[in-house]
Amino acid sequence: SCLAVTLFVFPLRLSLSQTPKPFRAHISLYKHTFDTMTVESTVPTGWASLKTLPRLPDREDVWQCYVHKLRTWAEGVQKGENGTPIVVRPYLILVVSVGTGMFLTTTSADATAEGATNILRQGDQPTTGQVLQFLQGVMKAPRVMNTSSDGPGPSPGRPQKITFCDTVTAGMLYGQQEKWSAMTDCKYVQESRQALEQVGVECVFAPVPQPLMHTIIRGQIEKSFTERGIMGSGLNTMPGLSSFVSGFTENFGASLFQTATEFFHLDVWKKIPKAARRPIKVSFVLATDAEGNRYRAQGFAALLGESSTEAGDTFGLGLYKEEALAWKAVQRG
Repeated sequence: SCLAVTLFVFPLRLSLSQTPKPFRAHISLYKHTFDTMTVESTVPTGWASLKTLPRLPDREDVWQCYVHKLRTWAEGVQKGENGTPIVVRPYLILVVSVGTGMFLTTTSADATAEGATNILRQGDQPTTGQVLQFLQGVMKAPRVMNTSSDGPGPSPGRPQKITFCDTVTAGMLYGQQEKWSAMTDCKYVQESRQALEQVGVECVFAPVPQPLMHTIIRGQIEKSFTERGIMGSGLNTMPGLSSFVSGFTENFGASLFQTATEFFHLDVWKKIPKAARRPIKVSFVLATDAEGNRYRAQGFAALLGESSTEAGDTFGLGLYKEEALAWKAVQRG
């Protein structure tokens, strides 16, 4: 069975150069002819046609391909010893046309091992070959997700350029376009370049536009999994920390909760009154590339709770990606 995630059309603007164009609810048609081009060298396993590939018409367009590990849980395609599905965090392969604002997927049943879907429930991160095979499906048999048009769908074609990023690199170098061409941390860029350039498609890195992340991925796709129970997802599906977080051992868990207990007994909720609280900026190194350049991630902590003696209150230290969200938490107390 295939998943169809409903995406509504927003007046949201996306661009890899930060000078975006709006979404459009119509579908452009392209002329297309087919002949054969030969791919001589080896490309990653999973690229459907290793020797011959339909030569598709060129589109004056750029596609953003983002491989994202969804913040939700669902029943995977693999089954355990008792025959029940193994719970996994699915991966989303999101392809966006920068020129038109269209969200693209495919009608090709061979695009993935799970059929014509851009949601993979295999558990492991998709290989470059799997992503390339899905992109080939989008080129040969495209389908637009964020349109209500009843007219004919888009014709087959290939973009002039495809930019890649994944969950780890999605926020790197945002707004620093001059550094994108030298970015080497995303494996899909390095491993896809040869295969794509042989079919006339440029391959580079680009981060995910923040409106796309917050409005579409967080606000719609991930939310719909939990609310609608897609693929058996929901809060009851979530496994324990030690079973899915790499490095989360019993000793680490015990240390974490012991630290939380000690923090609670410091009674900082009384020592720092609500009116005096401010978000606390937290910064750490996320990754280091081969040249020694460090990419940092940051968040903002907010002290939560009014008094350690008032029954029913929640006390803790919340961590937020945006300072504005931390301020709201501080103001709520």
